[in-house]
Amino acid sequence: EKARTKKYVPEVFDCDDIGREYRVNAAKWSMGVWKDLRAALAIATVTVRIGGDIPELGKFDAGLHVMVAVRRADGVWLLIEPSTAKWVKAEEALYEGNVEFLSVRL
Repeated sequence: EKARTKKYVPEVFDCDDIGREYRVNAAKWSMGVWKDLRAALAIATVTVRIGGDIPELGKFDAGLHVMVAVRRADGVWLLIEPSTAKWVKAEEALYEGNVEFLSVRL
């Protein structure tokens, strides 16, 4: 969140823009800190359909949203809300039924 260049503006700089910027910043950090990519094997923006609040990430209106997914070297996938940098293991959000993945952009 600290590295974000702009503030949220609906339809101008919203979740998809923040997600893309977060993904780029995360990739830069990963490459700078871990030269052998131990921190993350994949960083992607994901379009999801949210059915309700995700307690670990915050309150959400039902509908489409863009988040960031990170696959750690240990095989765990994390789902990150880019506007707050809060995260949850993707399997937990999927298991609770509040998130449906629609597309992934690496």
